[in-house]
Amino acid sequence: MQAQTLLVVDDDPAVGAVVERVGADCGYAVSVTETARDFRASYAATKPDAIVLDVVIPDSDGLELIGELAAKESKAKLIIVSGYERYLKLASDYARFNGLDVVDALPKPIDNTALSRLLSELR
Repeated sequence: MQAQTLLVVDDDPAVGAVVERVGADCGYAVSVTETARDFRASYAATKPDAIVLDVVIPDSDGLELIGELAAKESKAKLIIVSGYERYLKLASDYARFNGLDVVDALPKPIDNTALSRLLSELR
């Protein structure tokens, strides 16, 4: 059986490494990106089953990426993360309004147990 794929976009390499480890522990093939540009390329190459998306990234923002995912009619399960809690509800509502499957929105620092539970439930 082929592993499900998890695509991560977070400009903080430490957060990306944690999400990568948790995702791998949950049985995902994980790709980590730090920029919107790399996210776009990786998304096109992998068509991920799940996405962990940071709302605030330097070369774009999560809302723009959410709009792009909606335009592509992405079926990936979406977990939104941010160090700015006020953006979590905005991004989640925007994604849902645009037809994306938002599983949850997690504040940073990410609770590894909560992330592990979410990713395990998605499998």
